[in-house]
Amino acid sequence: MKIKRFSRENTGQHHIGKPTVHISKTGLISFSRNSVESLNLKQNDRVELIQDEDNPQDWYVVTVENEGGFILRKGTYGQLLFNSSMVVDLIQKSLPLELRKDSLTFLIASQPEEIEGEKIYAILTSSIK
Repeated sequence: MKIKRFSRENTGQHHIGKPTVHISKTGLISFSRNSVESLNLKQNDRVELIQDEDNPQDWYVVTVENEGGFILRKGTYGQLLFNSSMVVDLIQKSLPLELRKDSLTFLIASQPEEIEGEKIYAILTSSIK
């Protein structure tokens, strides 16, 4: 008999209980309940996503006060979300072809980095399995 084992590690459930952001090809960008708590996000907060131009696969999220930020709205299960098909497309295009999918979930760093006086959180694109 040849068996194949399934666990959290190989079924996509390895991110359970950790701060994550989920993107889908429809343009939905959703922050999990754990990321909402970890980043201290609230409904109607504004966020921007930042791409490192020197390392295009590196993305970050930051809360902002300006009118141009994406406004977070509440999801069904306690997550916060917004829509931007353009940003999802840019994230997808920054990834190697073999990693591109209709929807992806990334871990978010639990500690921020400080860049130009702003605390930004890394979206760990290398966490895709």
